[in-house]
Amino acid sequence: MHLKNLYGIAIITLLSFICGCSSQIPLLPCNSEPSISRTLLGLWALDVNPNSMSARIEPMREAFAHFKVTSYLPTPSIKVNSWDSSTETLDVDVTIVNENYLHVYGYDVRLIIYSDNIGHKLINADDYTGLFDIAGGAEINPFKAYAKGVANRKLAWKASQTENLQIKCPGANFQVKFAIDASYPSNCAEPYMIDGFNQGSELYDVEGATSELSVKVLDWQNDVDTVKLLCPQITGESETPFIFDSGTFWKLNIVNNSAAPVGLYDAIIKATSSGSGTTALFDVVTIVVSEKPLRGFGFPVAYPTASGYSLTEYDGRKWMDYLNPYGYHLGDDWTKIGGGDNDCGDPVYAVGDGVVTYAQDYLGVWGNIVMIKHDNIDNTGTMTSYYAHLTEMYVQVGDPITAGQVIGTIGDNHGHYYCHLHFEIRNGNSTQVGVAFTPTIVTEGPYGQIDPSKFINDHYNP
Repeated sequence: MHLKNLYGIAIITLLSFICGCSSQIPLLPCNSEPSISRTLLGLWALDVNPNSMSARIEPMREAFAHFKVTSYLPTPSIKVNSWDSSTETLDVDVTIVNENYLHVYGYDVRLIIYSDNIGHKLINADDYTGLFDIAGGAEINPFKAYAKGVANRKLAWKASQTENLQIKCPGANFQVKFAIDASYPSNCAEPYMIDGFNQGSELYDVEGATSELSVKVLDWQNDVDTVKLLCPQITGESETPFIFDSGTFWKLNIVNNSAAPVGLYDAIIKATSSGSGTTALFDVVTIVVSEKPLRGFGFPVAYPTASGYSLTEYDGRKWMDYLNPYGYHLGDDWTKIGGGDNDCGDPVYAVGDGVVTYAQDYLGVWGNIVMIKHDNIDNTGTMTSYYAHLTEMYVQVGDPITAGQVIGTIGDNHGHYYCHLHFEIRNGNSTQVGVAFTPTIVTEGPYGQIDPSKFINDHYNP
């Protein structure tokens, strides 16, 4: 999803404190009743001549009849700095002077750029508002905040403030609509800034992948009560709440419930305060979904290297070792160097990413067994890893597994053997327990067993 799907901005029409609801299918609930502390100050239309670097501003008086407009401000002045035809970016400075005859102060003054079907866009927006939208536009529109360096963001009488706006003007269409609003007689009740958005780690393109998001939300009363993420294309939910972290920070563990593919996703953050009712502040942020790296396999003990373990100790046997009268061994028996029971209770690790297909006590010679299916790791097709004689099992059938995850502990099959791990790698997805020996030397056992250490060494990339 691209920002153009959230808003498109055509004519810079300077609308000062206008209230209305757009007629398009809403992305968000429409705020038909703005906060009583917000006032719409005017509406203008801007057109730019890039050759002479001049701007013409006209009040949109025909629109005043549809909105309650308090015309305290004179027409803003606009300086055209540059036009970059390669990026279709118009760079302007817009100056607002508070010369109202009542000597009224304004707080939290904002210049709102309106959307249209041309695709105009305020590239360097501070945040977004759902107030004072106009027919044919988006439900939220970007704005530039003024007097950010002044205490309480107050625009005093006779005060002058200038902000730089960088506006995307597709097809060299320089007609843009914009409005100015302010809070009066004091600061706004809703949050006034959403900032510092951060995606802490990569979010992978697989169902269930997670990443922690954090964001800073500021309001004048210090009573922010809800912060929500609107990104259903990833989360599968219309809204997902952040939880309060500390200070002004909020955090969210986002889950890729939709298995969203690799790409950049525009998401909306919506914040309200306890005293602002339904009036909210919004921001548009980008969430990155990355391709999950293709990893190979590691060893099931002392993952990933098997350092300190052996296949030749007292009770250790490796693939195709012969044991009279049973035959040739169809797996690897891992034990800690020194042999005996010195590895009882040591952790057993999943050799690769996968899903648990078997986890139960198979009485007799096997004891607790876990099997994990691995799908096409390192282009190997479907494989199954097999872990037997465990004392503890920490997983259940259906659990997603990450390479290196502890799935159980080394055991002795209820006292039948010295502690060790019987480990197999199998071609395919067989969940039959099978046998541990074969009467003849083979390259593949009756249940798809192959030389496990050779396989891991061939595909070692934990």
